Amino acid sequence: MDMPTWMAAMHKSFNDGHTHTNVRLFLARLIVNKAKIFQPYAKFWLGPLAQLVVSGNNGGVGLHYFVVDVMVTILSWSSTAVLEVCDLLGHFIF
Repeated sequence: MDMPTWMAAMHKSFNDGHTHTNVRLFLARLIVNKAKIFQPYAKFWLGPLAQLVVSGNNGGVGLHYFVVDVMVTILSWSSTAVLEVCDLLGHFIF
């Protein structure tokens, strides 16, 4: 299933390396707040959201409330899509 046009544009912005951290955090909060709308497209969002969680620019230090909210959302989508190591390889720089 392809994402709707508005969601594909949002996904492109979220993954763009030039997008400011505050914009990525805002988009992530929108995804968390409307998780049921994004759930059918979880396979597209799991990697980028996981990358945001482990990045140094995730809105705070350590395991704070926002990171927990994103992680709970990712886990709530487990019936739709599962984050696998091979999915992550394209999102992380080693």
